[in-house]
Amino acid sequence: MQRIIIIVALLYVLWRVLAALGRRTAASGKGAEDFSRFNARSRDRRRAAKERQAENVELIACAHCGTFIPSDRSLKSGVGAVCCSRRCADALESGADSPAS
Repeated sequence: MQRIIIIVALLYVLWRVLAALGRRTAASGKGAEDFSRFNARSRDRRRAAKERQAENVELIACAHCGTFIPSDRSLKSGVGAVCCSRRCADALESGADSPAS
């Protein structure tokens, strides 16, 4: 009877130690949220990258209608001018004086 009580007590102590180690590992280890693209850290990192990219883009006026557009989204017309859309580029090439509507 005494052996059974000692074995049960040792198993209980071992179980408590392993449970404490498991909790510590789970708290400090990477979980599924760390690999998700929707967690807060990834979201903040993407937002900061977009802000850095937006700071490096300059605005250019369309040669036909005067609309300001980011330089990375502008189009070159056949006459070498920068335009905001294919419609403005075509109007500029055809020599239309009024802005596209």
